[in-house]
Amino acid sequence: MTKNSFIVVLSLLPFLAACNNGSTSKQTTTTQTDTIAHVKDWHTQSNADSVKMKHLDLDIEVSFDKKQISGKAAWDIENTTGTNVLRLDTYDLTIDSVLADNSKAQFVLEAL
Repeated sequence: MTKNSFIVVLSLLPFLAACNNGSTSKQTTTTQTDTIAHVKDWHTQSNADSVKMKHLDLDIEVSFDKKQISGKAAWDIENTTGTNVLRLDTYDLTIDSVLADNSKAQFVLEAL
């Protein structure tokens, strides 16, 4: 071992000794809980915050030639507030049909 490396090793010894001061440490395990912040999005007319979006099954096809995305989105939604109307952002979308509980549902696309 060269003199310079020996000096570097000796200079690190106090720091290494400070890491283990001879006391026994007890390891504790903490669990992380998911926290959901409910923040109103002021840039939308949607009332999606009145329901609980549980799952999204998205099946899409992208056509670069047509510059188009097509497909279907199946949402699993829990109506936690009992709302009768669900408004979602549909800007620049073409929607063929809406199903609720596997039955066709009435929907309206409004221009705002």
